[in-house]
Amino acid sequence: MSSSFHVDPAASKLLVVDDDALVRRAAVMILRRAGFQVYQAEDGLTALSLTLQHSFALAVSDIQMPVIDGFSLVRSLRKSGNYFPIILMSGNVNVDYGAVQLAGAAGFLPKPFSSEELVGIVRSTLARPVTIVPGANPDARKKGWV
Repeated sequence: MSSSFHVDPAASKLLVVDDDALVRRAAVMILRRAGFQVYQAEDGLTALSLTLQHSFALAVSDIQMPVIDGFSLVRSLRKSGNYFPIILMSGNVNVDYGAVQLAGAAGFLPKPFSSEELVGIVRSTLARPVTIVPGANPDARKKGWV
């Protein structure tokens, strides 16, 4: 007998952060079609402001952005007590996956991505239990990622 964890998209408020308006709008449209409530921000500073107004189940954020980049966004959210999962994304093929993990991100999504890839990583991330212990990763702290 197999069982699967059901993710109710309507109960999951998501945040999409990307300075590229086309990518951001596409991601928002894809996730809304999948039934999620989706908010958007064009940079990390706007994203931080939205987290003061809403409780998010998950965020998907670009790494390379002006004002506050994706790594700094993760660091700021963790310092302010926001421990919802964050999926970092980038079109840079030279992304250091270890840095993504050490920063406290729940996953990585390469750009460009398909609708199935985006919805799949969001659903699988929401379905798995998340345990984050603030300050538990000394390497990440030394490098300034958290």
